[in-house]
Amino acid sequence: MENTNIKSDNDEIVDIPVPPFSSYEEILILYRKFIEGKVDSVPTHLGHLEEESAAIVNHLLKINSLGVLSIDSQPGSILQIQHTELMHRGEICNVTDLESKQRAYLECLLPKKLFKKLQKGLLSSEFILFYERISELGVEPEYIHHIPVTITSYLYGDKKYQLAETTLPVGIFLWGDSLDIIMSSTEDENKKNISKDMYSVRILDPIWGRLDYLFVKIIEVLSR
Repeated sequence: MENTNIKSDNDEIVDIPVPPFSSYEEILILYRKFIEGKVDSVPTHLGHLEEESAAIVNHLLKINSLGVLSIDSQPGSILQIQHTELMHRGEICNVTDLESKQRAYLECLLPKKLFKKLQKGLLSSEFILFYERISELGVEPEYIHHIPVTITSYLYGDKKYQLAETTLPVGIFLWGDSLDIIMSSTEDENKKNISKDMYSVRILDPIWGRLDYLFVKIIEVLSR
C-alpha cells in the first residue's frame, strides 16, 4: 500500500495510505463509506465532509449508488453575514455586510455508459458540463481545455467590490490526477481495466445560490 500527499484543513501536507483496488465498484464502496462518515478520509480528501455538504449528503449517496464516483462538490448558497474576518492579500481584515455566494457543482468519475446517459439527459438543461475521456495514456489530448469559472464569490459593503473569488479550473491536471491518486497502489492490470472507457466530468449550475437542484436533476436523469 502506497501513501499519497494531501493537504489537510489547516493546509498541512499529510501522508495518507491508499489501498489497492481490484475494481471500480471497490472504489465506489470506499467513497460511499466516506460520505456516510464511516471512514475519515479517501485518497482525494483528508478529513470528514465539509459541514455545508450536509445539505446534499443524501443526494451524494444516491449518486454513488447509481454508479457515479463523486470526487468534489458543493451546494449552492447565498449568505448574508453582518460581521466576519477574511484573509485579503495576506492580511486579516474585518468585514461588515459580507455577501457570500456559491454555485452548486459536482466533479465525478463515471463509466462511458453512464456518461452518455447523463450527457444526453442534460443536453437541453441550463447546466454547464465539462468532460474528458480517460484512456490508458491519461486524458486524451483532444479533450484538454482550461476554462476558469467562478464558483464562490465574496462581496462586501456596497456589493460592487469583489473581495475574493474561487475559480473552477477545468483541465487535464486536476482531473487526471484524481484517478492517478486513487489508483496509486493498484496493480497495472487492474488500473487498465478500471480506467477503460472512464470519463471525468464536472457539472456546474450557473444559477447562484440554488441549493441542490443540480443534484436532484442528475439523479433524475440517471434513474430513468
